[in-house]
Formats: sequence, C-alpha cells, structure tokens
Amino acid sequence: MARTTASRARSSHAPPPAHFRGHCLYKTGKCFLERALKTNGQPHNLCDFHRLKQNQNQRRLDWKVRAKQAARHEAITTSSGVRVQPAPESPPAWLPPSARDPTSRATYRAQVIQQLVRLVSEEVLASDFIQPQLVYSSSEPQAVA
Repeated sequence: MARTTASRARSSHAPPPAHFRGHCLYKTGKCFLERALKTNGQPHNLCDFHRLKQNQNQRRLDWKVRAKQAARHEAITTSSGVRVQPAPESPPAWLPPSARDPTSRATYRAQVIQQLVRLVSEEVLASDFIQPQLVYSSSEPQAVA
C-alpha cells in the first residue's frame, strides 16, 4: 500500500517545490528521497543515505584490492611464495674454472687445504725439536762450554 501511495505521490501533477533537486537515482529505482547537494550547489545522483552506503562499499572494495596487492607482493618477496630472481650473470672468461664452477671451487679448496696440512705436518715432524735454553743475563759474560 505504501508503494502505491508513493507512486501516486510521485506521479501527481503538482509542480515540485523550487528547491526540490529530484529523486534519488539509486539502481533499484525505489528510493524516493531527495538527491543530496554537492558543495558547488549541483545535485548528486544519490540521496545522502545511498551516498554514504555507496562510499562505504567503495572503501570496502578498495581495502580488499589493497590487501590482495599486498599479499601478492609479499608472496613474491617471501620464500614461501614463488620468488622471482634475476638470471645469474655468467662469470667472466678470465676467471679460472675453479672460480666459475662452485663444485670445482670446493674441490680446489679441499685440495689446497690437504696440501697445506701435509706441508705443515712434514715440517713439524721433520724438524728436530730444540728445547729452548734459558739465557740469564748478568754483568759478566759466561763462557759456553
């Protein structure tokens, strides 16, 4: 019944008041509230209620879009997501093969360490261990016998 009364009121032939800005243009077409007024004096398309509702919906949508973008950005930068890494640069040709290939580099290092250990152990074992003699300094020189 309110619907028929509202439609009759809307279709009445009485001229609208001079300050009437028109009915709300909400998408359902069932809102008969007056359109809101812009700051420049022009009427909005929606009434105040539907403008607030539409602004709230837009803020909610913007928040969801920002959250999706942040999640996508975080997935790229974290190790749990697919990480995009730049292609590794090939090492310069002037480097020895041991420096270009990580496995051969590790092998080379192991060989160098083995040689150093062997050399040091040979030096230690081959040398006569000389017990240091204590030299006492006094005013008179002592003869070494």
